[in-house]
Amino acid sequence: MASSAYQTPDLASILATLAAYAPPPQPQITHTDPPAASTPALFSDEHLPPASAPQQPPVPSPTPQSHQPPPIDPATLTTWPSALRCITRTIARNEAALSRIRHLIHTQQQHERQWWEGREALVRKQQQRGEGRKALDEVLKAVGGKVDSTRTDPTPTENLTELHAYDLKVHTASTAMVRATVSELKALGVPFFGMKPEMIVSANEPLRGNETAVGDMARQPNGHDKIEERELQKLQRRMLELLEDLCRG
Repeated sequence: MASSAYQTPDLASILATLAAYAPPPQPQITHTDPPAASTPALFSDEHLPPASAPQQPPVPSPTPQSHQPPPIDPATLTTWPSALRCITRTIARNEAALSRIRHLIHTQQQHERQWWEGREALVRKQQQRGEGRKALDEVLKAVGGKVDSTRTDPTPTENLTELHAYDLKVHTASTAMVRATVSELKALGVPFFGMKPEMIVSANEPLRGNETAVGDMARQPNGHDKIEERELQKLQRRMLELLEDLCRG
């Protein structure tokens, strides 16, 4: 067909053409309920209620929150009352921590017993060494045997040197044990055992210009107290006694 013969149809003819191709009306089908044993389609539009306007979720009303006190940092505690409150709220309620402390106490007592028994055995050995040699010489003399006169017993000084060497070994081992115990107590959050070095002062250390003296402590501008080393040692011993009492209970 030539392009010159083409004419633009009007709107009425277009609508008439579309109506001629429209599908015939479908007869109304009555739906019956499916049997109870059948499973309905989850996303079938036929079973969905008519759509309603979207509703905004209700705005939750703010609920009053109780004020939680800030967590206690055991490394900043320098007085016995504050440390006692910390232990009461933490360690005393933690059975796992108490079990660990019991193990530390038992291990320390066991090592101390072994070291003491070892020293006592060494002293007995030194005493028996000289007595046994004298008894052997007397037996040799009684049967006419020859006694070695060149052989001498250890002198008291040599025995003391031997004991001193043993004590040094015990001191080294006990120092390592104490260091490990302090590390364990620090990890458990026990006061007086995780204090920062800058918070500990010696008895003869002068106060800085921005510090004020408070008993055996020096108060810093940030409110934290510095404590003398001798006072810290007293508090540590007192804390160990408290931990032993808690572990017995």
